[in-house]
Amino acid sequence: MTLGEIEKLVTVRDMHRAMDKQVLTTLTMGDDVLLQEAVKSACRWAFSAILRCGSVGRGFTADRAAVLGAAVQKMAVYELYARSEVEAGAADKRDDAKAMLKGLLGDCVDTDGRPKPFVGAVRVSASDAC
Repeated sequence: MTLGEIEKLVTVRDMHRAMDKQVLTTLTMGDDVLLQEAVKSACRWAFSAILRCGSVGRGFTADRAAVLGAAVQKMAVYELYARSEVEAGAADKRDDAKAMLKGLLGDCVDTDGRPKPFVGAVRVSASDAC
């Protein structure tokens, strides 16, 4: 999935349908440019996770694309709240978006670029001991 493909999943019109009109007007001051910027930011967020997980060339079924679109939409709502400096009001949207991406892509969504430490045990026989 490319950034361009992700950007086609969620439109300003979709956001208008998904959000309460009064809340949307309050967060955007009636300016769809602010809404478009929030959607673009959410698309970049999703694409960066796809890059991090090595899934850029991987095809997405219609169902998987729908889940990705829903994650982008939720993150766009969070972005709008964050721009108004009231992101705590939409932390659940951010968490939902991350959970959706994690469901699609796996644990790589949670990493910050560093490999996860290995946790495990090794059996050592008495003959291997020093």
